[in-house]
Amino acid sequence: MKGDANKTQLILDMYLYDPIFSQPHDSASVLDVALPIAEIATMRSGFDQDDMWLGFHCDNPLGDGGGHDHMDCGVFVLDSQGVNWFEDLGKDDYNISNYAHCYRKRGEGHNVVIFNPTSDYSFKKGGSANLEKTEFAECGGYAIGNLDNAYRDDIGVISYKRGAKLDDLRRVATIQDEIRLSAP
Repeated sequence: MKGDANKTQLILDMYLYDPIFSQPHDSASVLDVALPIAEIATMRSGFDQDDMWLGFHCDNPLGDGGGHDHMDCGVFVLDSQGVNWFEDLGKDDYNISNYAHCYRKRGEGHNVVIFNPTSDYSFKKGGSANLEKTEFAECGGYAIGNLDNAYRDDIGVISYKRGAKLDDLRRVATIQDEIRLSAP
């Protein structure tokens, strides 16, 4: 069975191959990247240790908490001046008891907004989130995530947009939340 999956993957790799990815390029010239399938955007001021780097992830809150997925749509990370100011907790330890509900997998363990925390996830299992818009220019760039359908229905989120922006000639990072709730 595993052999069949590998053959299928090889066929897909050959079919989807694009020679542009094999051509040499100057990676130092690419300061901003948007990965629409992974729902990730990154922006940076340069490649030195003291430069600013802003990463933004806005993927679906998947499944039931098992496996590798985290309830982290809308999470951001920021490095600047050699310091990791906002970070993700890093690799998992699957030996943690009650792993599916541990802090590092829940929204509370990420840089996201949590509404009325309970023992259940704040994010909707099987909800959706995506990068709605990205724009990059020489002086900076931004990404906007749509989290309208990411939270549990009982929370009452009518609309939720989160933006991550690198601005002012790539010297200022801004995270902006625009949230409408059905009740205060």
